[in-house]
Amino acid sequence: MIAIKQSVNRYLKHFFIFGITNMRVIVTVTEKIISEAHINIPDGLSELGIKQHIVDRYNSGEMLTEMNIFQVDFESISAQVVKQAGEKL
Repeated sequence: MIAIKQSVNRYLKHFFIFGITNMRVIVTVTEKIISEAHINIPDGLSELGIKQHIVDRYNSGEMLTEMNIFQVDFESISAQVVKQAGEKL
């Protein structure tokens, strides 16, 4: 068996809603989360077999308990001002 480090990129969006008198502001923050897991790979697998083993472990949910957040990168932030019914901005 060999142990390898596998990284997985996920994107996370946070939504914040603030009420300001007659308006609402919706702020969206998008972050890319890079997680790592150290997993054991059976001996004798080809490169394709190793990739399939990793995908199978991830899809089955087995790898999720082994995933550690390695890095979080800011991607974007946006704000949308929404007026309440009958109000003008």
